Amino acid sequence: MDNIVSSGFNNNNTKTSLPIAPSSSTGTEENVLPSMLERIRELEHKLEMPPHKPESLNAAVSKVDTLEAELSATKKALDEALMRQQELLDYIDGEVEAKFQDHRSN
Repeated sequence: MDNIVSSGFNNNNTKTSLPIAPSSSTGTEENVLPSMLERIRELEHKLEMPPHKPESLNAAVSKVDTLEAELSATKKALDEALMRQQELLDYIDGEVEAKFQDHRSN
């Protein structure tokens, strides 16, 4: 007898099922439970963070913070340069306009 588990619905909205492979040749509940518990332990072990990971993550976060500060300073400098450039362009336009007015009046 095959054990069957429902896996949801397929694209045609019909219910689909997948067989569950028994953990031993008998497939009894007594044999499945220890196997499932062992598998859960294995998965939990894989999810544990190695001891050096927190330091690596903290170093990465610190580097990101430093880069954000440098990016912010660069953006501020670019904004100031853009404002100064606009002021110079306005000044040049005013000088050109003044010369043009002088030439028209003569």
